[in-house]
Amino acid sequence: MREDQELTELRPLVATMPTENELEVFQNEVLRPILKYQQELWSFISRQEPFILKAITSGKSASEKWNLLMKMATKNPSLKYQWIGMVSGLLTNVEFAFYYQNKKELDKRIMGMLAQRMVDSY
Repeated sequence: MREDQELTELRPLVATMPTENELEVFQNEVLRPILKYQQELWSFISRQEPFILKAITSGKSASEKWNLLMKMATKNPSLKYQWIGMVSGLLTNVEFAFYYQNKKELDKRIMGMLAQRMVDSY
């Protein structure tokens, strides 16, 4: 059984604005640090997948690249769920229970933040 403290200690600190919305709190205190922790992994993946690399290195605007990545994930569910699994696998049991209750909304947030990280990394 994994230890919650071990998982949370892996996460870097991420400066965010205070909010009272519980989904935004979860996003800022849990999801953003996990995404930041895995930044090197996201960079590696984006360089290994030709269709992702082409999308993020194209001469398009940042918003067009973001839209293209989101469209790719929509058309390729296995890619989408691989990315979401790489984040949800680092949640504690309590966090996962909250994530599961709000899965649809949090999946959208994960995909949006991840696409933005990929676009910003190039």
